[in-house]
Amino acid sequence: MLDQNVFFKLFQFFALLVLFFPKLVMAQQCNVNPEAILKLYEPDIGAFAIWDGVHGDESFDERYASGVLLESGHVFATGTRQSPGKPYPELIIAEIDRRGRTVWDVKHQIKGLIKPLSSVRYGENIVISALISEGKDRASFWLGVFDQNGALQTSRIFRRQSGSVVHGSLMPEQSGRGLAMVLSTKDKQSGVSQFSGFFRLNDKLQVLSKREYKPGPDNGIYDIMVLDNGEYLLSGYVDNARGRKSGWLMRLTKDGNIVWQQQYPRGIGGEFLKAAKMPDGSFVAVGTALPAKEDALKAGWVMHVDADNGGIKWQRYFTGDLDYAGKSVLSSKDGLISVMLEARHLKGMKKEEGDKARDYTRLITLNPRGVIVDSLAYFNSESAIANDTIFGPAQERILVGHSRIAYKKENIDMTGQKGEAEQGGVIKRSEAGWIVAAPAMPPYEDPCKPKKPRALDRL
Repeated sequence: MLDQNVFFKLFQFFALLVLFFPKLVMAQQCNVNPEAILKLYEPDIGAFAIWDGVHGDESFDERYASGVLLESGHVFATGTRQSPGKPYPELIIAEIDRRGRTVWDVKHQIKGLIKPLSSVRYGENIVISALISEGKDRASFWLGVFDQNGALQTSRIFRRQSGSVVHGSLMPEQSGRGLAMVLSTKDKQSGVSQFSGFFRLNDKLQVLSKREYKPGPDNGIYDIMVLDNGEYLLSGYVDNARGRKSGWLMRLTKDGNIVWQQQYPRGIGGEFLKAAKMPDGSFVAVGTALPAKEDALKAGWVMHVDADNGGIKWQRYFTGDLDYAGKSVLSSKDGLISVMLEARHLKGMKKEEGDKARDYTRLITLNPRGVIVDSLAYFNSESAIANDTIFGPAQERILVGHSRIAYKKENIDMTGQKGEAEQGGVIKRSEAGWIVAAPAMPPYEDPCKPKKPRALDRL
């Protein structure tokens, strides 16, 4: 019988092999672990980036919300610029080249702009969606069609007579003609009840058809994915009678009829923000779950589900000493999964002396069975939070978000200045648009995938 200390040392050695050589140790593990909680440790330094860029004026707060890849390999980035004392931000659009530099940027005054939600390619144009305020406790869904130079071609506002829009998303139809849109609406009478609707739009942004989903409990939809056969997968959450959120996935036909819908309750609550399609047709969804224990921290949540019925194949929870939230997911043609996690320090978190609490973005690469292949962390100044991830021209993963920057003003008159005083000056902070190109997921040949048997040569 092994001594306990010897057993513990062997366990530690194996754990180190898993951490530093995941391909070597895990390559032949073909059995799928249906559920695992994986603790992430905060890295000391950031990972390699192919290029990165920080854009903005220190006198304003600027944030990138989403990005679209252009034929040139440049990124069409959309975000906001908040001026001091102004109630609403401006919409900013910028073209970012392959070195992270701004080619051009334009600003648009969108009345009542709250925040842009997404941007999608539609033919030669880009469609940007946003929430706008139209009075006290009332918001609507705004769509703007822009050319590739950032000029507004046309726009439309979608109002909900039954209440206020709290979220929306859209994607081009599989045919390339028209758009599919989802809206989540809060009832204006109660101010609490919430439901979702599905809409199909034509080229002129006119509604062709709509369906509403009121399964009883409140619900919300964050993302819509158009499938190869013209159907749709929706990602979001549904509440139970006690206000507990459960992850929610729903597959719809071309006409918006429900093929299947599944609720996935987890801990105190959970929700899905995005989903991606795997090469075999199955889906992988990413979101956030909160464990059912006192002072629990949020966990990034990844779930692989069957396309035919939403049955769970496996799921992973990423936890640690920070709040982790799943924000985006991409899948490669080889079946690898790239999960983008937001890592945030909560106020009052204890840190080691001299250690700075920096919020950052993490990219986790998983193989088709949910085993970690790679883990990359990206920092910048005091924080670096990505809001969107897209593939670049060489399948590099481009993170689009914002960074909090500290500027030190040397030897100035501090009268009337706002900021953190230091000897000889003052520290001022603002947010800037942040974009970084992370390496592509590595080529992957699944050792567990059955190979085609060799045929005997004919005589």
